[in-house]
Amino acid sequence: MKEKIDKIKPLIYAIELRDVYTKGHSERVAIYASMFCKYLKFQEKQIEDIYFAGLLHDIGKIAIPDSVLLKPSILNPKEYEIIKYHPILSANLVEKMPEFSYLKDIVKHHHENFDGSGYPDRLKGERIPLLSRILSLADVFDALTTDRIYRDAFTLSKAVEIMEDMKHKFDPKLFSKFIEFIKEFSLIKKHFKMQESEEMLLEKLRNRIFFEDMLTGLLNKNALLLILRRAIEAELNVSLIKVDIKNLTKFKQNQNIYEIEKLMKLY
Repeated sequence: MKEKIDKIKPLIYAIELRDVYTKGHSERVAIYASMFCKYLKFQEKQIEDIYFAGLLHDIGKIAIPDSVLLKPSILNPKEYEIIKYHPILSANLVEKMPEFSYLKDIVKHHHENFDGSGYPDRLKGERIPLLSRILSLADVFDALTTDRIYRDAFTLSKAVEIMEDMKHKFDPKLFSKFIEFIKEFSLIKKHFKMQESEEMLLEKLRNRIFFEDMLTGLLNKNALLLILRRAIEAELNVSLIKVDIKNLTKFKQNQNIYEIEKLMKLY
């Protein structure tokens, strides 16, 4: 099993390098899903299969444009349509891996919903592969209990509450067992201090480009939208003050022309 893991780890790492905020996500999903299968007393082969499917379920994201994958705020409808294509891309890549090709359908359908509202094929009920239904539970649980740029990780009790609100998306029998499972084993990651790695420094630069005005260094419209979103989610009262700086737009235009002229002199 270790040899098989070693073969795909570099690919998983390559994807995580592109998106630091999901670093470790695939491995955690693989662990949660395989532990849940053990809890349900599945056969060893199924436990191994879902572990590898968990590791591979998001590899298609390597083909998603940076402007979508790395966008540190809510996706617009067109961007969401692009991200919804990643299970198909993941399945296509898995199919081309001789040792794992038999997992392609499990990977492809991990975003299907039990009520038929999921993607990519809008499968419903037990038409969704059993291991895909389990992978979906582990995937959502990890997403809720992980820090994201637009929110902190939810506590175990809050994550359970949110999953209860969306339980129509899950296999009802598996859902009730999964909630028992995570409560019994307190399956939630403890907060840890991340190292100031090169990856994190790169992520900080990405955020500055997206959230800061390049001229003034002040927070921009994207940052405002993110702050408002978090305030609404936390049910906070918000006051907005508009400051109109005379001729700032014109000044910025002139500054951009100056920067272009400097670049042209270099060539």
